[in-house]
Amino acid sequence: MNVGSESRPNMFRPSTDHTQQFYQDDWDYEKEESVSLKQSSIFTVTANTFDEVVTNGNRDVFMMFAAPWCVHCIQFLEVYEPIAKNHLKSKSGPIIAQMDADKNFVSDDFDIQGYPSFFWIPKGGKAPTRYTGGYRDKEEIEKFLQSMRKVRSTLSR
Repeated sequence: MNVGSESRPNMFRPSTDHTQQFYQDDWDYEKEESVSLKQSSIFTVTANTFDEVVTNGNRDVFMMFAAPWCVHCIQFLEVYEPIAKNHLKSKSGPIIAQMDADKNFVSDDFDIQGYPSFFWIPKGGKAPTRYTGGYRDKEEIEKFLQSMRKVRSTLSR
């Protein structure tokens, strides 16, 4: 177990059947640091799964880069989880994801200046768009997601 991990919140854990397929490479590490895996609709992306889910994935991704010690990140999960649950059922909607940017390498394409940082990443690994709206406002985030989907559908015509 990592030194100091007892005091860190257990928020970046894969848990449900639909997410476990992405975490086989990191599963032992995840088990080592957590006592129980938390149920979540939010996809947890790691450095090992980033290309599979994001770069080469067949769906858009709305990514929260966070750190387990970040109080704002932990508080935001109350807003982020219902958004993820909303989009989980959709086969064509975006994947709502999170990545522990403290533990995983993050490309320079994402200019992370603080936590949490949010990016819309179009399918096919196209250039990400930073979300700069209010991160505590579910309706504002949903409007952003809808507008980005419209932009993608307009560009793909």
